[in-house]
Amino acid sequence: MTRFLLDTNILSNIVKPQPSESLLAWMSTQRDEDLFIASLTVAEIR
Repeated sequence: MTRFLLDTNILSNIVKPQPSESLLAWMSTQRDEDLFIASLTVAEIR
């Protein structure tokens, strides 16, 4: 089972007015329970 730790640049891209289509396509193939965000990343985006 592969899990992913998403970095700040990934989260920033997702919320852009025009996010990366390839990123959105990849995200749509992942299960929510396999995607993680570090507490430091949460602090950076606040």
